[in-house]
Amino acid sequence: TEHHRLTSRNQLLTMSGKKLILVIGATGAQGMAVVDALLAPGSDGTPSPFAVRALTRDPTGDTAQVLAARGVELIKGKCALLEPIYELNMFC
Repeated sequence: TEHHRLTSRNQLLTMSGKKLILVIGATGAQGMAVVDALLAPGSDGTPSPFAVRALTRDPTGDTAQVLAARGVELIKGKCALLEPIYELNMFC
């Protein structure tokens, strides 16, 4: 996985300078739509300014693997168990 850093405004950025966004439920219908929107290029063709991290119960599942192939970082966990999110410093 990529290394990350915090900006002065506590935004988590990847080393490539993209804003890192956590999507909970990324493998569901709504979550996939959110990931699609976040990864879509700008209207002028510029690359998306976002990198996506997805919390999923099963990172080995077919839908999760589709996300991984698109460059999404998969994190195994459940929404009810927030420890993995806290360990990733997503609530700085």
